[in-house]
Amino acid sequence: WGRATLSGGGGALGCGASVNSFNCEFLANDGDLFIHASPTDATAVDSSQVNGPGGSAATIADFGYEMDRFALKDSTYVAGDDINDLAGSANSHESTDIITDLKMEGYFGGFDLYIQNNGNGFGTYDDLGVFTETGAGDAASKIMINTFFKITEMEYDFDIAGIRYEKIAIGNTRGNVQMWDMFSQEDYTGPGVATSQGFAQANTHIFAVRDAVLNLAQDGSHEFVSGISMDSRFTGDMDIEHLSFGDHGVSIGSIYYTDMDFVTERVISAH
Repeated sequence: WGRATLSGGGGALGCGASVNSFNCEFLANDGDLFIHASPTDATAVDSSQVNGPGGSAATIADFGYEMDRFALKDSTYVAGDDINDLAGSANSHESTDIITDLKMEGYFGGFDLYIQNNGNGFGTYDDLGVFTETGAGDAASKIMINTFFKITEMEYDFDIAGIRYEKIAIGNTRGNVQMWDMFSQEDYTGPGVATSQGFAQANTHIFAVRDAVLNLAQDGSHEFVSGISMDSRFTGDMDIEHLSFGDHGVSIGSIYYTDMDFVTERVISAH
C-alpha cells in the first residue's frame, strides 16, 4: 500500500499523528501490509463521529462468546476426559474451577492490522522514532493490531474466589472518549477524535527481540536471550451492575469504572 485514506466512525486507524487529523489519512511505507475494516455503513456517521442521521449506529458486526468452564486439573488428566465421560466416574480428576458460565455479547466498531516492512534487522529506536540497527534489541518491523469494541452484556462466575458477576458492560461513553494513535500508543498532541458509538479501544504491538532479555542464573552468571514482545494499551469504561458472593445471588451493589487506561509491556522468552 502506498496510501490509505480512511473516513467514518469506528475506523480504528490512528487519526491525527501521521498526515491529516481530520481525514484519517495515513502514508504507508513501500511494501507495508495494511488491512482495515470499516463500519458497514460508513456514510451514516456524521462529522462528530458519534452518531449517524437520526442517531443510528454504524457498527461492523455483533459478536457472542460463551465458555462453560476454565479449570485446573491434576497431572493425570488427559485432554477430552470431561467430554468422554461427563459424569466423571471413569475419568475423575482433582479439579478446581477458576471461571465458569462465561457469556458475552457486543459489537465490533473497527479493526486494523498493520505489518511494517522495515526489514529483518534488530536495533533500537530513539525518542523521535529513528531506528538504529545494532544486531540486538527490538525488531525493525512490527505487527500492530488495533480495534474498537463494545461489550453490551457479560456475566460469569469467578468460582475460585466465590464471586458472581452479572450485567457487565464495557465501552467508552464517560469522561475522556478520545481515540489515540495506534502507531505510538500515545495520546494525540493535537485535536483529538472521539471514538464512534462509545467504543473502547485496544491496541497491541507484537515484535521479536534478540539478545535483549536478561537471564540471570542462580550462580550469578547471566546471558541475554531472545523472545517475543507484546506491548498493549486499553482505554474504556466498565459497568458492573451485579456482584454477589457464594450462591445466594444477593448483589452487594454496583461498580462503575470511568477512563480506565491500562498499559502493559510483556516479553516471553525461553531460558
